Amino acid sequence: MPHGICSMMRTVFALFVLSVGLMLLFRECGAHSFDWFFNQEWSRYLTPGLLIMIGCWLFKHRNHRRYANGDCGCDKDCKEEAELNDVIDDNAYVNASVMMSRNLYRMDGERFAGGRVSALMGQAKLDLRQAELLPGSTLIISVMMGNVMLFVPQGVHLDIRTSASMCQIDNRTVQSTSDTPVTLHLRVNCMMGKVVLRN
Repeated sequence: MPHGICSMMRTVFALFVLSVGLMLLFRECGAHSFDWFFNQEWSRYLTPGLLIMIGCWLFKHRNHRRYANGDCGCDKDCKEEAELNDVIDDNAYVNASVMMSRNLYRMDGERFAGGRVSALMGQAKLDLRQAELLPGSTLIISVMMGNVMLFVPQGVHLDIRTSASMCQIDNRTVQSTSDTPVTLHLRVNCMMGKVVLRN
């Protein structure tokens, strides 16, 4: 599908989700009433509020999908592996985000100082098995209704701290037995998703 058409479809979908969230919110609180602000019944506003946030996020990132063979929109034949240069800066920090798609970011000898990987209704894979992990590297993983797969070298010690709700953390890595192992600090924020850790 041509990128222009696909980008327009994502824009329409984002505006649709945002509109539904606003309509639900107005229905709950009344367009001309602010009494809802003073009561304690916040649970009924969570669903429209969540839809509004998702709609805003979708609209902001509607054109931020990149692939190894160019920006090909919603084409299902695109390669899964994405261009690493698009997500890593000169300080060896990675900032990769996936929305309603799947991307694989593979490091082959590059330095890795940390960064952030996020997935919203999609799958992000980060392969660090051939990367040069720098001391004190910290990776922040954020997942919402999606999953993230992280591949790390054998013998690396993982310092994992999680904040998860309805999320599965599947860690099958082999921990280091060395007295001075390389440590990778992971900070996982996950809601309704899955984080997979492998060697």
